[in-house]
Parts: sequence; structure tokens; C-alpha cells
Amino acid sequence: MSELGHILQFFAFSLGLLAIYICFQFYRKNTSGISNNYLQILIGINLIVFVHVFEAFYRLIFSEDRFISDISPILQMAVLPIGLVRIWISYLVLRIALQITKKQTKIAPVYIILAAIFIVLRTFIFFNSGHMQQLMKLSSFLAQSILFISVLVSISLCFSRLKFIRSNHRPVVLFALVFWGLYSGGLFTARLINIATEHSSAEKQMMFIAVWNLLFNISHVIFLPKVFSLINPKSFGKTELMKQLTRREKEIVELIIKGRTNKEIAEQLYISHLTVREHCSNIFRKARVKNRTQLTGVVLYNT
Repeated sequence: MSELGHILQFFAFSLGLLAIYICFQFYRKNTSGISNNYLQILIGINLIVFVHVFEAFYRLIFSEDRFISDISPILQMAVLPIGLVRIWISYLVLRIALQITKKQTKIAPVYIILAAIFIVLRTFIFFNSGHMQQLMKLSSFLAQSILFISVLVSISLCFSRLKFIRSNHRPVVLFALVFWGLYSGGLFTARLINIATEHSSAEKQMMFIAVWNLLFNISHVIFLPKVFSLINPKSFGKTELMKQLTRREKEIVELIIKGRTNKEIAEQLYISHLTVREHCSNIFRKARVKNRTQLTGVVLYNT
């Protein structure tokens, strides 16, 4: 079982690198805050997967006694940065939910405090070796709990403010909420079982984490391109769009962004309602969108 778990970890990390590349390509074309944050999430998660790959590699080539004496202390030192990476991922998950729902709330101080608590706990463990094993489990559980709670808060926030989410984003957001709920919930449950069990099997833990990471990265490799195409269907950035518009069309775009109706635009620009409709049709065609909501997305989010 252990050999299979190690192999799955290698596959998970390889697919993770591919998922990061896919997300990076989208980020280059659409440098929005959401794509930037999600790219950081993928990098963070696969940094944690790399630590598991590192552990799996040395378990394969070293005997158990040598692994415990030479590699185990290094892995114990890595628990602190890994925990901080998990807290950073938790912050980014909730930050994306706030961006999607257009809610202005400062959450950074909360996560700074949580990170400080985690560092204090890890320092206490370092200087108190009497119950080190159980305390290490507790610190890992704390970091995983923060991620799980952040995902639950994000789910609650998105459902309560669903009307603020752009209509073409809603299927993607709902799918992502279910996916992240299952992913973080599975890891949270595994950590909970690890704490409750005195003699938990390291091989079973390795297998579960390997399978979970593999499913996570497979799903991202398969669905990320489709998700990005749904979020940004055949649209492009504001700069490219503005190059194709006439002076009058640019004026109308600015008024559309401000929420003006066709009648209000006609009155402000001293042109007929029919002329405004014709200009809007030309603008939608050039922007490759179907309505005002998608046009607003191109102008405001695809800069």
C-alpha cells in the first residue's frame, strides 16, 4: 500500500504543475485579482504536495530507521511553513469569495492573528518534547481547521449574496463551492481521525492524502480550461476593445458602465433612441458579448 501511495503522490505533483501552468496562462491573458489569487492557491497547495513527494521519495530509498533519524527531523521543521501556507491559502479562498460577491471586508488582520497563534503553538511544541507527537497533530489540525472554516464561510457568503455574482459566473461558482467543500472537508476529517486515533497508520494517511491530492489536481487539469472559457467566453481586455470603438461608441460604453438606460443615453448625447440601439449592437459585436452585464465584465475586470 505504501508504494502505491508514494507513486500517487508523484502523479499528483506532476498534475499539479500542469494545473499551475494552465492557471498561469489564463492569468497572463486576464490579470484580474481573482486569477492571481487562485494561481497562488494552486502554488501553495502543490508546495504542500511537494513536501509529501519529498517524504515519499526518501521513504522509498531509505530504511525506516534511517528515515526516522535523518529525514523525520526535517519534516518536523517543515510543519511550521506548511501550516502558514495553509493559513495563507485559507485567506485567499475567503478573499476570492469577497471579490466575487463584491463585499468590502478587511480579513487580513484575522488571518495575521491566526498565523501568530499557530507560530506560538509550534514554538511551544519545539520547547516541550514531552507530548510532541500529540501536539504536532493538534497544530496540523488547527491549520487544516482554518482552511475548512474559511471554505464554509465562503460558501455561506456566496449563497447569501448570490444576486451580486455575475450570472455567467454562477454555475462556475456553485461548482467551485461544492468542490472546495468536499476537498477541505475530506482533509479536515482525516486530520480529525488522526487526532482521535492513538495509533493511526502512517501508510493509510499517506494513501488518503495522495488520493485526495491526485483527485484535486486531476479535476483542475480537466475543468480549469472549461471554467476559464465560461468566465471569459470569447472576450478580451478593455485596451483591445477600446482600440476598435469609435469616439461615440466609447462615450456610450462609459455611460453603460454607469448604469444608464438607452433612453438616458439618448437624452444625454442628444441622439435618437434608435441610434443608441444601433451603437449598442455594434459595441456588443466588437466586444464579442451578448449583453450589458458581459460588456461590463470585459471593461471592468479584463483590463
